[in-house]
Amino acid sequence: MIKLASLIGKSPALPGLFFILVLASCQSPKTPDQVALKFWQAMAANDLTGAEHYTTSESRPLLQSSEQKFQGASFAIGQIVIDTDQARVETEARQANDKTTTFTTFLVKEEQQWRVDYRRTRYGLSEDIFNGLFDSLKNIGENLNKQLEQQMPEIEKEMESFGQELKKQLDKLGEELEKSFPPPPEKKTDPYQDSI
Repeated sequence: MIKLASLIGKSPALPGLFFILVLASCQSPKTPDQVALKFWQAMAANDLTGAEHYTTSESRPLLQSSEQKFQGASFAIGQIVIDTDQARVETEARQANDKTTTFTTFLVKEEQQWRVDYRRTRYGLSEDIFNGLFDSLKNIGENLNKQLEQQMPEIEKEMESFGQELKKQLDKLGEELEKSFPPPPEKKTDPYQDSI
């Protein structure tokens, strides 16, 4: 077995390469998008300990009570907005059933490193889900409205036909009532009564 120290001493390029490899292996995510992606990948793998590494100290306890709705999902990062010591990262989660959810991951700088503000992210995620629900209800309403508009001429025709049939039935009922209850005979009055 060849010792690593003996290899490093024999080639002048190997110490530099070794240093680069060690440095690269120690690299941790530095930018908000890298931190957000690592955080969500840990959450998808149900690695709460790993996710804690990328979370603010204040929101770490929330990870234990989080629901694992993104377990096994894959993530993509979209637009990134950095404002001094806060950042917003557009995040897309694609689940195994191809359902896609887009939401915002909020980050803050803590001890000079970007960390996910899971409290705010989770709150925003809940709002996004409700917005999706309201959008779905709105779409259902729009579809029903379109169907109603398409069927409106048919409904109007049916209502007109119903109105005509109702009028016929009422006329027929009126005739039968007249036959059943004929008007009282008129009293004949003497035109000369009470005359001089």
